[in-house]
Amino acid sequence: MRGAIPSLGFWLLSVLCAGCATVGLGGQAGDVVRSGGPGAVDAASSLPRIGTYRSLIIGIDRYERGDVWRTLGAARKDAETLHGLLKESYGFEDTTLLVDEEATYDAVLGALQGLAGRAGEEDLVLVYFAGHGTYEGTDAERSVDGCWIPHDSGGS
Repeated sequence: MRGAIPSLGFWLLSVLCAGCATVGLGGQAGDVVRSGGPGAVDAASSLPRIGTYRSLIIGIDRYERGDVWRTLGAARKDAETLHGLLKESYGFEDTTLLVDEEATYDAVLGALQGLAGRAGEEDLVLVYFAGHGTYEGTDAERSVDGCWIPHDSGGS
């Protein structure tokens, strides 16, 4: 379907998240990572740097075709919160945030291509999508035919 972005990467995001857990949050066992305040652990300075930290964060609550894709209540807020957390607490330097009408098919595809072009061998790259998704094909094909639904998708 035109307007759906193949979910290249449920496995990619899973691997990246597993990698983040492997790197660790720094501090001592039992420390709580939070921004500011007494006793806070500075996660950005305690993480070992392996390159530039880059992210593409997408959150879509409202869709151009509201008659096809119902409005969501937390995708945009979750994306904005994660974007801020990555920049402020984890030292992500190259971050892109696309929300609602900014997250069109062309914008998302362009942002993915731009990120791929900028990312180096030693960089940490995180791609996050919150919004509608769907499967194309039969139930037996679901694991390979999933896709994200951008803001301007024309239908199911």
